[in-house]
Amino acid sequence: MNGAKAAATVAGIALATLGVTVSGANAAPPGNIGTKAPALQGSTWSVGKPTTLASLKGKVVLLSFWTTRCINCQRTVPYWAGWAKQAAKSDDFSVVTVHTPEFGNERPVKVSHDYATAHGLNVPVLVDNDRKNWDAYNIEFWPTTILIDKKGVVRGRWEGELNYDKSGTFREVDSLLAKLRKE
Repeated sequence: MNGAKAAATVAGIALATLGVTVSGANAAPPGNIGTKAPALQGSTWSVGKPTTLASLKGKVVLLSFWTTRCINCQRTVPYWAGWAKQAAKSDDFSVVTVHTPEFGNERPVKVSHDYATAHGLNVPVLVDNDRKNWDAYNIEFWPTTILIDKKGVVRGRWEGELNYDKSGTFREVDSLLAKLRKE
């Protein structure tokens, strides 16, 4: 990310976090906090039935970006799987994941299917081999966890492991998730 884009992103996120709506050159890029969540693109799903964010309106959505060979993703999948179990029993919350491969051997649909089902990600898994969703959400790192509110607005975004070195990031996500479900 170049300096100007990084500065605009940071400024846009800071303003959006404060509830300030901005437009133009200093607005946060799509997929960042305070922006409408971009529609999911693609038609290949390795797990679960195809879904759209529009069909999930009225629900909080935990959207995650991952790949099978990323050790940071492997350490985060159990957290997503735990929320997936909660979502399965809920009518106000869903989990959707996007598998964006880093390496060629991760591209076959069977790879993400087998990994997700073996690790409890029994949720819709969109295969993003062409990185359309990765780009639409301005993702730069695996794993990335995004919370989308019931109106389709991105309200939280975390890049990296959810509890790296006992950072407590998992608790931040869980706390915001609970808050959004009550809204």
